[in-house]
Amino acid sequence: MKTLTLRQKIAYMLMPSFRYWHYSTSEDIVDGQVSLSMLEDCVRRNLFGGLILFEANVPDRQSASDLVHRLQKANAEGGAEEQLLIAIDQEGGRVSRLPFGTPVPFCRDIADTGDIENARQAGHIIAADLSTVGINLDFAPVMDVDSNPDNPVIGQRSYSCNPLTVASFGRAFIEGLHEGGVLASLKHFPGHGDTTVDSHIGLPLVDKSLQELLGCEIIPFKRNLEIADTIMTAHIQFPQIEKQTVVSRLTGKHITLPATLSKTILTDLLRDRLGYRGVIITDDLCMGAIAKHFAVLDSAKLAINAGADILLMPVDLATAAGVESAEKLIDGLVYCVEKGNIDEKRVDEAVMRIHTLKGRLPDRRNR
Repeated sequence: MKTLTLRQKIAYMLMPSFRYWHYSTSEDIVDGQVSLSMLEDCVRRNLFGGLILFEANVPDRQSASDLVHRLQKANAEGGAEEQLLIAIDQEGGRVSRLPFGTPVPFCRDIADTGDIENARQAGHIIAADLSTVGINLDFAPVMDVDSNPDNPVIGQRSYSCNPLTVASFGRAFIEGLHEGGVLASLKHFPGHGDTTVDSHIGLPLVDKSLQELLGCEIIPFKRNLEIADTIMTAHIQFPQIEKQTVVSRLTGKHITLPATLSKTILTDLLRDRLGYRGVIITDDLCMGAIAKHFAVLDSAKLAINAGADILLMPVDLATAAGVESAEKLIDGLVYCVEKGNIDEKRVDEAVMRIHTLKGRLPDRRNR
């Protein structure tokens, strides 16, 4: 901790994307997208805690392996003594970012077999595909309870409408990932199953009490806290739990702080009441539920103060403008700490949790 500057600690909490950037070793800038060497320079200069990959980034197995190797090499050349977290959404079913590898069914189809070992096998298969190209963190399994048939975004991504089924099948999947050397992320706390709005587009609201959530949505998370490497937050309003409101920059009206930005939910509930000690990671901060209502720096500051350790996709590095935005965000968060708007102890806690998480990664630096 003493060897890191404040700016380095802030960058360590970020996991940017370059979502529509197509892998190429050419130095040409095509359609405004940065070259691979420019992307490497950004990683080398900032020492992010991690990066998230999407299908465009990894068109085939060899390209994926080469890209991850070059990003890890740039990170080491910048002075990092640890690996980058290289993450991806590989749940199975339609949320499968790799365009290669072994297809895995939806969670619902796996649970419908009634055999928990099938979930473990799915974890094994996905871990094998990820680890062979150096991806070390899977944003899966979905631990949401599919309790609302009108939900436009969860559905078959959930194992079941029964929280105990979700908990047991999700646990087997996590164990399968772990046995293959890949970290897991339980999502989306405290539960995205009972919504009628897709948080990629809008800001959902779930009007349930804490006791109702504890009796259903939170059960799969609570039963797996001790094996959870990371827990991903939900961009959802829970007005019976979080009482603080803010003015939306989209509507000019008051909205309830969504769970991702709620200290009541991330710290008071998840950490203090439930006892979770691992890494909390936000869902994508570019999603409509957040980006439409909050400026980038504001949502990042609120998420850190709420208790999030890693900010997922606060910026996208695919273009020169995106790289510049990343630099500005880091500088802005440093300024917030210096002015007392973010407690540096909160930053230090996050850095130590991420450091501990990385200590569980298989050592692939010499491969």
